[in-house]
Amino acid sequence: SDPVQVGVAPGTIEVERAGAIEGHVFLEDGSPALGASVRVVNHDEYGTTVTDAAGHYIMLINAEKTLTVAVEADGYLPVQRNIETSPQTYKAAFDVVLLEPDPVVTQIDLENQVDVEIAQGTVATDLDGPRQGTVMVEPGTEAVLVMPNGDEIPTTTISVRVTEYTVGADGLARMPADLPATSRFTYAMELSADEAVAVGATSVTFSQPVSYFVQNFLELPVGTFVPVGTYSRERALWLPEPDARAIAIVGVSAGAAEIDLDGDAVAESDPELDAAGLSIDHRIELASLYAIGDELWFLQLSHFSPIDCNLGGSAPPGGCRPGECSPPPRDPPPPPNPCEGDGSIIECETQTLRETVGLAGTPYSLTYVSDRVQGRTSDRE
Repeated sequence: SDPVQVGVAPGTIEVERAGAIEGHVFLEDGSPALGASVRVVNHDEYGTTVTDAAGHYIMLINAEKTLTVAVEADGYLPVQRNIETSPQTYKAAFDVVLLEPDPVVTQIDLENQVDVEIAQGTVATDLDGPRQGTVMVEPGTEAVLVMPNGDEIPTTTISVRVTEYTVGADGLARMPADLPATSRFTYAMELSADEAVAVGATSVTFSQPVSYFVQNFLELPVGTFVPVGTYSRERALWLPEPDARAIAIVGVSAGAAEIDLDGDAVAESDPELDAAGLSIDHRIELASLYAIGDELWFLQLSHFSPIDCNLGGSAPPGGCRPGECSPPPRDPPPPPNPCEGDGSIIECETQTLRETVGLAGTPYSLTYVSDRVQGRTSDRE
């Protein structure tokens, strides 16, 4: 008569497929998040539920493989997590931490702008060192607020906040969404505008790219490209963006920073820097903000949203990187004369299949061995 999960469409839940998802939601100080709203992205038929005094939620669903759960609360940045579901089973998501937008806000008047405008977030510090996100908006930039139905509302002012997710030991729990399996937890932040939040807009898009800088706190070699993705909460999907780049300020000339893009400690020419998106106006601002010898990550963005700069190389779930693990012990050892056919080798005694594919133009090959597959059971039989 008084359910916690409300708005479920009549007839939605099928007994044979019914399952439940659950999780815990906390605030930055470690306290439970009471009353946070929880829903399943793109499945309005399941309605919504809320977290209890322990920050715990449960939601009844039909098992549909992977579902994306959205956790939202007034005054906090939304979080989404993927959950693998099964019928007649409870499935738990990893704990999440809701993050308040950065308290530092910078209002930019786009209509009357004559110089590059700068917005900076709070300095973040952890074991990786201090860093501070910096946004630069060039004159002539126009902005629109994009609504959930696709409508665009022009705005002449943006009140910018720069909020980093990847700070401290609980950085993964603070992330706006699960990372793809091939992305390593590196650096993520959210660029937001209060005007968009006030009207429920999904993003802010710009007529020309805005620039973003942050200290090279991971000490990547200058010239390194860092893959960038932005998260679409409507699509529950990371989308690729132009790469970030590690750059260095190697001097100052006529009030403008001289910048090395490739790691040779020599400043690039003005045309090269202009082509990279570092205009003379940008370089003048960089000279006023940073010192000679400072290294930064630089990227350009067409819209505000959750942004992830990540280094690749993570192994998928259940896997490992080459050289960091070895296959299960083989007992007995491979037979000396396995059955060999075109492209495959069958080892009857060890119940394994091998396949080898040569890499054209190299002395190397790729080899698949079925005893390395996660969940193999022959060793336990």
